[in-house]
Amino acid sequence: MVGAFRRVNLSRLDSLQPPASSLEIALVRECRAAEKNLLLVELVEKAKVEARWVSEVLEGFDAVWDVMTPENRSRLVRLLVERVEAVAAHGRVVITLRDPRGRVPCEVDNDAERR
Repeated sequence: MVGAFRRVNLSRLDSLQPPASSLEIALVRECRAAEKNLLLVELVEKAKVEARWVSEVLEGFDAVWDVMTPENRSRLVRLLVERVEAVAAHGRVVITLRDPRGRVPCEVDNDAERR
C-alpha cells in the first residue's frame, strides 16, 4: 500500500526494550526530586522578593493613609476586609481579609495573639 499508514501497537514496543536497571530508576527518581527542590527554591526566593517589596511599601503607608480622604479610606478597607466578627463576651475579634485572587481568605484572630 503506497501512501497508507499502518497502525502500530506502542505497548509492544515497550516490551522490546530491556528493563531499566535499579541504578537508572534511582537516577530518574533523584532527577525528579532535584527538579521539585529547584522549583521550591525558586518559589521561596520569589516569595522573599514579594515580602521585601510589601514590607517597603507598607513602611511608607502611614503617609499615604494621612492624605487619603475618608471615602477612599473606607473604599480601601472594604476592598481588603471580607468580614469582622466581634464576640464581646469573650473580648475576641476575628478579621477575615479578602484575597483578590479568589483563594481562601486569611483570618486574623486577636485571641490567638494573646496566647
